[in-house]
Amino acid sequence: EVNPFVQYAKALVSNVISGLSYIEKKPSIYLIHKNMKSHMSIVNLTVKVMESCYARYYGYDVWTEKVKYVANETLPVRFKRLAEWFTAHFMNYEGSEQIDWLDTVSQLIDYSMSDPEHMAKMTAGIMPVFDMLIEKPLNELLSPNPNSVSSREIVTSEGMFSTGGVLYISLDGLSNPDTAAAISQLIMSDLTSCAGSRYNAQDGDMSANSRISIFVDEAH
Repeated sequence: EVNPFVQYAKALVSNVISGLSYIEKKPSIYLIHKNMKSHMSIVNLTVKVMESCYARYYGYDVWTEKVKYVANETLPVRFKRLAEWFTAHFMNYEGSEQIDWLDTVSQLIDYSMSDPEHMAKMTAGIMPVFDMLIEKPLNELLSPNPNSVSSREIVTSEGMFSTGGVLYISLDGLSNPDTAAAISQLIMSDLTSCAGSRYNAQDGDMSANSRISIFVDEAH
């Protein structure tokens, strides 16, 4: 049986991740949480995404004039103008040119126009998990800032798959079992995603790649 709360949260997270990619932000747990922690956070992200997409579609130098957009207006006014333009020109788009951001923008607009109380209710189950994962020191471990001045190397699944190495993670020392469960599921999901991308990129031919082994003991 499909849980509507889980389904809603998964769809929201997916669209937030897509939105971040359109404003050239690398998704992280911290950024996902930051951009979906409140209704106004979603509205703010939606405005940024529409600004970026319109600029790329019409041209960075002319899009504001084309859309009749005033960048120093309040956030609600800017959202209203950009959303109205989307509805008028892209909602039922049937042109020959492929526009990859239509679905994401449409979904983000829907979230932005939804009832804030309803959104808070539908995401009440997932937000505590995000709250746990962005607390110190987990925020620095799971959502490192690549632009920070630090000598620490940032380890990623993709990087390990490419260069080799061993990653050992022990979660039994964590005092909160819910946090341990969330981290283990997150890491396994990321490993699975990277392995799938690697497989698809090579059309299933793994002969040129090193073998990857994953061992899980007492999975959460």
